[in-house]
Amino acid sequence: MEFSYEFTHSAETIFERVTDAQFIVDRCMALGSLDADCHSNGETLPNITTTRTEEAELSALMKKVVGKQQEMKTVEQWSETDESYDSSSITTVANTPIKIAASQSLYNTEEGSQIMVTLTVTAKIPLLRSKVEPMVASKVRREMLREFNYTEQHG
Repeated sequence: MEFSYEFTHSAETIFERVTDAQFIVDRCMALGSLDADCHSNGETLPNITTTRTEEAELSALMKKVVGKQQEMKTVEQWSETDESYDSSSITTVANTPIKIAASQSLYNTEEGSQIMVTLTVTAKIPLLRSKVEPMVASKVRREMLREFNYTEQHG
């Protein structure tokens, strides 16, 4: 799945926000996480690990299987080209066979900046995979758009 978001701020400003560990924790908590933690290796183009706990948005039956809360861990590495800041990340959801890979490219535009995202969801669930993967991808897209909106409005 591919999608984009346009910011009114420069790519440099957005990059500073999305690579600031405290900003990431504040954003997670503001958007409904029950708990959040973030660590950066402190490099100019950082490796960032974010762990957050959220209320599971699942059916009652699925909550019995995976629990009422979900812990997600995202490991993200940033890089830079002449035109953009790029990141590659993997998110795992504890106690599930779901992995979310995301590639992002953040670059300046005349009006501010834009981020292009490519998402790949893998759910190793026999028979249900074809239904679970698009559902998870849609949810992740909605959440990322909420995060981008928060990043645009705060900081």
